[in-house]
Amino acid sequence: MPHTVVSNYEEAANDKQKEANDIIVPLDHPEHGLMRTVNSPFKVSGADKLPAKAAPKLGEHTEEVLKRFGFNDEEIAGLTDDSI
Repeated sequence: MPHTVVSNYEEAANDKQKEANDIIVPLDHPEHGLMRTVNSPFKVSGADKLPAKAAPKLGEHTEEVLKRFGFNDEEIAGLTDDSI
């Protein structure tokens, strides 16, 4: 029967083994400054692991994604028009 210690938030966030395995890593957040965040614990053979980064802001990539799906500038403007 597999088992382990159940950590509370503080214990999990300060776990030295997670730090040693690059699961808890430093992040220089563009708005909030230096902090720690959770990095992906997975390593894939033959692939470089991407560094942890800040999550995108709400709507930050909306236009880019809509253009990939074939929407033009006018259609996107209509979707994002606040007057509706």
